[in-house]
Amino acid sequence: MLTLFVRVTSMYAGEGMDNHHFTEVHDIYVKDLKCKKVNVAALVLQGTEEKPIYNVTFDNVDVDKAG
Repeated sequence: MLTLFVRVTSMYAGEGMDNHHFTEVHDIYVKDLKCKKVNVAALVLQGTEEKPIYNVTFDNVDVDKAG
């Protein structure tokens, strides 16, 4: 089983770069995130060249083990 804690992507209309309908993702504020153990990643932010993710702030993020 793969465990992923938080995932944000601009490719909601369909996975893969063949998709041309990307969502705009910005102004993300992550505060007081604590993750003890995940198999894949604690946090994934996935943008595209056409719609990059921007204005992201992390405050008090603690990941003990990921990957």
